Amino acid sequence: IIAGMEWAAARAKVVNMSLGGWEPSDGTDPMSLAVNTLTAQHGTLFVVAAGNDGPEDNWITSPAAAADALTVGAVDRDDKVADFSSRGPVINTRAAKPELVAPGVEIVAARAAGTSMGRVIDSRYTAASGTSMASPHAAGGAAILAQRYPNWTSAQLKNALVGAVDPLRGADTYVSGSGRLNVARALSGAVSGQPIVHLGIFAYPQSGTAETKLSWPNGSARLRFDVTTADRSGTPAPAGSVTLNNGKLSIDRARFAERPGFFSAVVTARTAWGELVSTTPVTFYVEPPTFDLTLTATPPPNTPVGSDPFGYVRVVNLDDPAVFTAGSNVETNGDPVTLRVPAGRYSVMSTIYNFPAGMAAMVGDPDIAVNGDTALVLDAAQAKSAKAAVEGVGTVANQKGLTYVQTAKRGPLWFDWAFAWGEDARRDSVFAGPVRGVGIGKFEFFSSYSLVAPGDQPSPFLYDLTKAHGNGIPEDMSITFDKAEQAQFSRIDQKFHVLDMPGSNTLHKRYAVSPSGIFVLENSTDNPPAQRVDYLSPGFSYVDEAFFGFGGPFDSIGVIEARRVYQPGSRQELVWVRQPMRPDWYDDPETSTSGCVPRPITRTRGQLVVELVELADQHQRFNCLGLGPATRNLALYRNGELVGEFMSTLGQFDIPPSAATYRLTYDLDASAILPVSTRVSTAWTFRSAAPKGTGSAPVALLSVDYALALDAANHPRDGRASFTVRQAHGVARQHITSFVLFTSVDDGARWQPVTVRRDGNDTFSAELPRPAEGQAISLRLKADASAGSAIEQTIIRAYK
Repeated sequence: IIAGMEWAAARAKVVNMSLGGWEPSDGTDPMSLAVNTLTAQHGTLFVVAAGNDGPEDNWITSPAAAADALTVGAVDRDDKVADFSSRGPVINTRAAKPELVAPGVEIVAARAAGTSMGRVIDSRYTAASGTSMASPHAAGGAAILAQRYPNWTSAQLKNALVGAVDPLRGADTYVSGSGRLNVARALSGAVSGQPIVHLGIFAYPQSGTAETKLSWPNGSARLRFDVTTADRSGTPAPAGSVTLNNGKLSIDRARFAERPGFFSAVVTARTAWGELVSTTPVTFYVEPPTFDLTLTATPPPNTPVGSDPFGYVRVVNLDDPAVFTAGSNVETNGDPVTLRVPAGRYSVMSTIYNFPAGMAAMVGDPDIAVNGDTALVLDAAQAKSAKAAVEGVGTVANQKGLTYVQTAKRGPLWFDWAFAWGEDARRDSVFAGPVRGVGIGKFEFFSSYSLVAPGDQPSPFLYDLTKAHGNGIPEDMSITFDKAEQAQFSRIDQKFHVLDMPGSNTLHKRYAVSPSGIFVLENSTDNPPAQRVDYLSPGFSYVDEAFFGFGGPFDSIGVIEARRVYQPGSRQELVWVRQPMRPDWYDDPETSTSGCVPRPITRTRGQLVVELVELADQHQRFNCLGLGPATRNLALYRNGELVGEFMSTLGQFDIPPSAATYRLTYDLDASAILPVSTRVSTAWTFRSAAPKGTGSAPVALLSVDYALALDAANHPRDGRASFTVRQAHGVARQHITSFVLFTSVDDGARWQPVTVRRDGNDTFSAELPRPAEGQAISLRLKADASAGSAIEQTIIRAYK
């Protein structure tokens, strides 16, 4: 990236950078420093997207943190700052970023041929949201200014744009900068001689006066000035503490000694008749009284002699994490760690690890007052072992975990985990507390347990249980789930099939997610063909995954459910890896915690966007990992004419807006790696026309779920089979007018029709032939619907 910056800076007056890092920066990272260096060398103005990590504070990343960058946040059409737009202040320096905001929500922009970023509108345009869409507005404004005033420096361009904004009502300078971009006002001339001015940190104890000279190169025009100073909540500064005289802003530091925090003195310049000329925020941070916080740690109970436990401690100011947030390693050999922190209340939480012994202890104080030099012992030696039992049921642990989730009065949440699995979970290995609760913000503590039957595995049951302990960590970490609690468990009847290949198992994984969106349980079991009854704690959402072929020649394919919430006392069934495996589409309206969840197939006025699931065992499951060496062909036909082809499950097809009949085909040849579902061909037919405006709309696709009478090894018990036709969400439901089925015992060379019974509008049943020894059954079906939708699917070697 830096090489590209160097190339562009030598050739352009203005460079837009719609990119950014993952972690907050104070502007001393390599990319931010490169912005400053190249600006000085070439006079280039770098306009940088603030990032999309809002609404949390303190999340200006690289290179947006560069002092010389013009950093741009995003607003919507009503000039409200977008939730996603990254906020300041910049860490360590406490400077205000972004410097201004610009439109960045649902922006329709030109797109390059062959690209598909955002929501593609047609062959020329796409729509997207983000600060990456906002910064080009400011970069374009800078380019217009550079054309009007070719001798202006990069600083003058930045000053003019930052000064010539439209201020936002009730705005926070550390969120929206000086205001919303107004290029027209900037074109009236050099309206401001400075951007946002940061006076730095007023160190404790505060004394003396801070001054800065402001300028407005407005020629002979007479201006009148106002200055309004407030903290981030809008509370005014002490009266008379900030004055403006002949362009010099003076701040009496001592008057702020009792008002620590972030401030902005906004100077507005107007013409004699009241027309706004420029807005200049001057920011500063008033440091509160600051003291030493000294931390020591002890090892967990029963730490083996000769081991060397260590921990990581996180220290966060509970009134405002922007005031102080830091992390540090801490040893258990008595060596202290001393941090210099402003007076206030803090979360000081740590997890002490002994990796060789498989031990971890979660200890600390989530709400400690620091009003002078303070010492705290992170006393893992006093922590209690986490244990769980189910009344009346003999169990052993397969997983134990501890999670805390905390928020301050403002700002983002933070959390930490401590887990043990397998043999480590079966002994005293995970410890916690006791820890008192908090009076500022929120503290939640969870303990989780995966309990199975003692003895040889696989277990006929599994308890995936999570306890929400509320505000604090209890003295006693031993839990027994009594009969009343057991009555509230959700029951899941699990049926684990295995792919019909030698040595194959099915690996099942489950995650429990807290109401705040944090994983609090993670468990996995390796399952031969079997059934199992699972019991889950209510009040959490769950994500289940199964990886098939596990233990065979490949183990990279999984099927994943969307996040589910089960009602207390409910009962469900989950069936995994029941053949036949086949490609499918996905549009489950439930949210998913997976970053690879497929997009529903949709169209705009000029494009159809396709993303298929490579192999699924039932509708509304998806997979993240590729199948490997397989042959793929995705094609779209419009009124019988080929639109385009892709050798992938992904495709973007340019189409006209008028109504037409489409046929989407996908052919998969996995015969090189799979003994079943070796070749699958699917064709989806549907009618479609462009939606109104620039939005997108789903298309009327069909899918078929197969429920064949196969045993857990995916071999037929008998010939019974049922089929359910699924329809896409968001489109009018259709009547299924026909369903036909064929079978083949010679890999599709010859097909025999099968009698099909209609059981309902979407459900059908049939009696399939049983294969002879060594034979495989292939399936071909076609379903038609009343509005012109259809699915045809051929699966070679569906089962054997």
